[in-house]
Amino acid sequence: MTIISNENIKNFILSIVLFLFSLENHGNIRLAFAAIIIILSLLLLKTQKIPVKPTLLLLKTSSLLLFISLLSLFSIFTYKENMGEYNSVEFFYSTQVKIFLIILFFYIIKDDKNSLCTILKYSILFHVSIFFIQLAMIYTTGIYPDFLFPFTGEASRYTWGVKIPIIGSTYRPTGMFNEPSTYFSILLPFVILRYYLSNKLSRVDCWALLSFYLTLSFAAIIISSIFIIIINLTGKKIHKLIPFVILLLIVLTPLLINFYELRTSGNYDAIGIRQNLNNALLEQPLSDLLFGNGPVGVPLSLEYLYLSNALSWTKNGFAAINDNGLMIFIIMKFGVIGMLFLILIIYKNIRIATYTLVCLLPFATKIKLTSLTFIFFIFVIILFSKERKNENRFPNKLP
Repeated sequence: MTIISNENIKNFILSIVLFLFSLENHGNIRLAFAAIIIILSLLLLKTQKIPVKPTLLLLKTSSLLLFISLLSLFSIFTYKENMGEYNSVEFFYSTQVKIFLIILFFYIIKDDKNSLCTILKYSILFHVSIFFIQLAMIYTTGIYPDFLFPFTGEASRYTWGVKIPIIGSTYRPTGMFNEPSTYFSILLPFVILRYYLSNKLSRVDCWALLSFYLTLSFAAIIISSIFIIIINLTGKKIHKLIPFVILLLIVLTPLLINFYELRTSGNYDAIGIRQNLNNALLEQPLSDLLFGNGPVGVPLSLEYLYLSNALSWTKNGFAAINDNGLMIFIIMKFGVIGMLFLILIIYKNIRIATYTLVCLLPFATKIKLTSLTFIFFIFVIILFSKERKNENRFPNKLP
């Protein structure tokens, strides 16, 4: 007997699971809560045949994960273990748990694209609502509701030292995360997936896009603008957003120029430390550049920063390892060959240039390669690839 029979209830429960998946800064305790909800949902649903496609994906990704982990464990070819306490075994088990949880998620929704669109909508709505609550409260009361510190002890970085006439100090809400760029990096894939699955943008998606601009993050503003330009090239009647984007860019440009001057002056050169990280990547031997250092390896010029936890990356002239975007991170770990292989997988499952470009945008963000959100993003592209190729099977109305 099916206990969870109402589709809306099931979608709402799974949207909570996806919301928990996305809380990248809240530690692993959220995974335990997500696992409990998923297991209970599976028990309360009517027992059916196990879906073939998610199961095959689980076997393939698990086998690839094991192969990569073994290469690192035995330091085969260019792979190495030089990231201190973080080793191949930890990488394997932590990533495998995430893959397994996501596959269980797809066991519940199976190939129901409409259900997935609804789940994504609710998850986006949760995040965007929190963002605008923070935005309203900090400017009206001066109080910033921090939804990270009570759970982790880490304070959200919502201040940035930029003032403008009349308003005074400006702020950058972070949502449930530690900084605005992380909020953007996690939510952008959800918005892209909604567009990928339905070929449309709803009001919730537009509110999310607006929040990306209001983070006042360079990357968020530039990448969001590129996203809107690309979807306009497909002729899907999103052109009405262009004037709004232009207006936002005009208003926000003075703030960003001010912020750029702050970030490149004094003792902190944000541009310089990122360039130093790129130099460390490019100055590697050709074999390391082509095939990478492995999931728990870094270029030898950065090794000393991991061997001593007391050393500060910034004080030593380097940005954090993922600060230059996911694409640079993947090249560092799996080389140019690995990056090209992942792009090929995405294009093979989409087969449409404009949608491939849209789905590559998260690679320019700071999202982590092994984050639940990114793994979920790639799995949706693969599992719903046949749906994407058949334009006639798109829903007429976005949930």
